[in-house]
Parts: sequence; structure tokens; C-alpha cells
Amino acid sequence: MRFLGAVLVLIGLFAAFGDRFIGGEASDFEIGRYEVFREDTGYIPATVPLSEGDAPLKITVEVAAGLDGGGESTLTLVVNGPSGATIATAVVLLSPETAAVTENGSLMADAAEIGTLERGTHTFLVGEGDRDDLGISAVDLIVEGKAGGWVNEHRPTGFAIMAVGGILFLFGGRRKRSSDRGSRSRSKTARIGHRKKRKSPLTWGRGRRD
Repeated sequence: MRFLGAVLVLIGLFAAFGDRFIGGEASDFEIGRYEVFREDTGYIPATVPLSEGDAPLKITVEVAAGLDGGGESTLTLVVNGPSGATIATAVVLLSPETAAVTENGSLMADAAEIGTLERGTHTFLVGEGDRDDLGISAVDLIVEGKAGGWVNEHRPTGFAIMAVGGILFLFGGRRKRSSDRGSRSRSKTARIGHRKKRKSPLTWGRGRRD
């Protein structure tokens, strides 16, 4: 049973952490998409509740603009933490030559990455840069957590297998030892029960020695 428990622990470890070492794909999860600029409203701050476990954070902008005229546009980004302190600033360069063009004709560009976070509401302020050759008409801010993290859907199952294996490893041998002790005890009792009777000294009758 202890051997089986050890095998289950190894299987659980592989299920929980093996994807990282056998080429599992790094993947982000999207925390939210926020409208931070429209022509009729102007620039609007985005407030996002975050926790330490969301780090590292990846921030991307998707921009609707006229691409026919060429040129480039810039945006500014300021991120304030829960205490109001600025934790990141960036200038985003937008150009059909440097940014990714989506199927709907928008431009996608990485804005910033934040390595550590504090629990609480963070404020993302996107603003106009020093030039706008493209004629920006809309800006969406995309916030993703665990940038470059590893997705492992089997981790809960792996932990469960490790728990079962650990129990078998710890208590499987104890049952066997208890059984062995019981066998030895029964064997000893049996030997006592079948012990050859010794003749008691004759106290009276024929053959007595005075």
C-alpha cells in the first residue's frame, strides 16, 4: 500500500505541475474590457478592482481610427493604485506599421505590463498624446491578468490524487505492521498453549522418593 501511495503522489505532482515542464502554453485571462474614449464623451477613466493574485498585469489598447491616411498617433497611460500613487505610466505609439490590425480594422497595441499589484481598486487613465495623424474615434482598454502565466486545468485533480496517495503512504504500512504484530502475538500464544507439559514431582503413591 505504501508503494501505491508513493506512485499516486508522483502522479498527482505531474498532474498539478507537469504542464509547465512539458510545453504547456502560457495564457492570460481577461479581467475586463473598458471604453476609455468615445468621440461624444471624450476620455473616461476606468476603475478596476484587482488583487495581488492577478499580477503580472498586461494592458492593451484597441483603437478605432482611420488607417487610409497613414501616419501615427500616440496615447498616454497612467495607472494609479488603491492609495492613489502612480504605479505605471506609458506612451503608446499607434501606427499601421507597428501595431496589429484586427479583422474589424482596429489597431491593437501593448500599452504596459505591471509586475506587482496591491489589493484594491486601480484607476487607468488614458489620454491624448502629442499627435493624432490617424484620427482616433474610439479606444478600448483591455486588462489581462497572469501575463505569461501557465494554465493547468488538471491542478485540482492533481492535488486530490496527491492527498489520497499521501494517506495511503502514511497509513498503509501501519496497518501491515499492526497485522504483523497480531500474527506474532497469536503465534506466541499458540506456542504457549501447546507447550509440552512437565511432569510434576510425585507426592504420594508408588514410586515416591523420600
